[in-house]
Amino acid sequence: MQKSKQELLSNGAMLTSSVQTAGYARHILEGSSYRGYYAAALRSSFHRLPADVASARRRSFGRFAEADGDLYDREYEPYYEEKNEAVGDSKRRFFAEIEPVVRANPTLRQMVKDVCGMYRDVVGAKGILEVGVHLVRATGSSLTSGEPTPERIHRDGNNAFAAVLIDRDCDGGETVIYNDDLCESARYTMTESFEMTFALDYRIFHEVTSIKPRLGHILGHRDIVIIDMYDLDRLDFIRTNYSVPESIVCRRRLGKA
Repeated sequence: MQKSKQELLSNGAMLTSSVQTAGYARHILEGSSYRGYYAAALRSSFHRLPADVASARRRSFGRFAEADGDLYDREYEPYYEEKNEAVGDSKRRFFAEIEPVVRANPTLRQMVKDVCGMYRDVVGAKGILEVGVHLVRATGSSLTSGEPTPERIHRDGNNAFAAVLIDRDCDGGETVIYNDDLCESARYTMTESFEMTFALDYRIFHEVTSIKPRLGHILGHRDIVIIDMYDLDRLDFIRTNYSVPESIVCRRRLGKA
């Protein structure tokens, strides 16, 4: 069910309660950081994203660390992708590095700090957070649909993530949330700039449906910033206590579970 913009402008207490109860929440990031020149510059940067040949998307990636509301740049390292049906064995993937001008963009940096603050409010985290930031454009044409999540139903292997919509000009692209039993628990389409899904990765599975151009258009796109948070104080506990056998996920994808 679609929610109005006003309904998505939940306060911090409501967001924290929703995440603690359901494992995820929808929200719109608001404030001066998300308007004006730098917000427009972030939006336009998606036109320059290099191709990711492994997934037919366009994307870039960068690492940060967050501590006490401050954000620190980290040297580039490959992104570690957990084993799943789309990529096969666990592997390091070399995405193009985020451009320096984009890394320094005040809107992007405030977004990362705001999302990390939300995570801290939800779980009471005190330590340093390792953060991975992905800028991703999925495109679809009149001949071929675009796949925002080619791995389909999955977990990302982090403690928490936020998927923040920057821009869209397409049909489709529904966010679908599943519980531990891989039963669908929510389905919605993010449509507002800086609308986001915030989730504790170990509590849910998720996917985004295919996109295609709007009627009468040749191309369609969906631009999103994905913020992965790794809380090193809690990572081992989460992976031990919230793991679900990959075979179950594969059976559900094949319609056998």
